[in-house]
Amino acid sequence: MDQVKLEVFVDRWLEAWTAQDPHQLLSFYADKFSYLDPATITPITDHDVMRRYLQKLFDGWTMTWKRRAVYRLADSPAAALLWRATIQRTGKEQIIEVDGMDFIVFRDGLIAENEVYFDRTKLLTLMKD
Repeated sequence: MDQVKLEVFVDRWLEAWTAQDPHQLLSFYADKFSYLDPATITPITDHDVMRRYLQKLFDGWTMTWKRRAVYRLADSPAAALLWRATIQRTGKEQIIEVDGMDFIVFRDGLIAENEVYFDRTKLLTLMKD
């Protein structure tokens, strides 16, 4: 995937995260995939499990995602994505901004591996009430 196609893919993928539609979001992932973020503890490798995880996540949080930068990793099928998110608990007023990074490996134009990294301590300010 060249840089332009990578940026288009990432922007569409982040739009799907912002839309908070699990079905739409899962269309970006290969049949065999691995997803890991700070809340999953172990990788998710099943679309049904991922759909349930996403629905629970989206029920509790309102989030928007914007690309800061995306880097192809040499001649590999991998990329590093730097992003900025706004995060708000559903039904609450306070909003925070968080910067993070995704490591993504592609297979046949879809995401085969996705690891998410960010400092979760910022979320603690949203947990008060």
